[in-house]
Amino acid sequence: SVGGQALTGIHVSAWRDPLGSTIITPGEPALAGELCVSQRHISPRWPNRMPNAVVVRSFEPADAVAVSSLIAATMRTSNAGDYPADRLEALIAYFTPGKLRLLAQERDCLVAVCGGEVMATAAREGNELATFFVHPEWQRRGVGTRLLEQLERNARKSGVGELRVDASITGAGFYERHGYQRTGASLAGTAGPQITLTKRITEPLANER
Repeated sequence: SVGGQALTGIHVSAWRDPLGSTIITPGEPALAGELCVSQRHISPRWPNRMPNAVVVRSFEPADAVAVSSLIAATMRTSNAGDYPADRLEALIAYFTPGKLRLLAQERDCLVAVCGGEVMATAAREGNELATFFVHPEWQRRGVGTRLLEQLERNARKSGVGELRVDASITGAGFYERHGYQRTGASLAGTAGPQITLTKRITEPLANER
């Protein structure tokens, strides 16, 4: 249910602020590996230009209602082609704001925020990725990639050498594009089949060297 393909169009630059958040702002033409956003894919829900900043930061309790709504919208739109609606609704009902606040106490939980709105969320518990959702209007614009890279950085700093994810059918390709490999195992999840993938993360990302 996430997208990570960078498209061509408006060029933006990215850096990290002193608090560790990843900030994306409009700027000079991007270098290789920096995020590119296509104007054709910017929804009317947001202005027809890249907003002032996209920030990847830790989940806060006040984000819970927005994240719950984000998960519901993503499942009903992005996952609907791969899973039965009734099973998706059962999973949506699980991710209440209260449940998300509880989960955040046990996980490294992140959100991507733009213009005051939560556009994506992802989490890690130990060596497992979980609850990774990018709003349909922000998929395939690099937001999922930013979240995944931040989770990998945090995991590496915590001493984790390999990450695992039980991905949805919808999202498995996203992980494969970022170096995750199928193990051949699958899981019978609440909504339906999930695909197990893993990735060694001992090597730092280019911007960590």
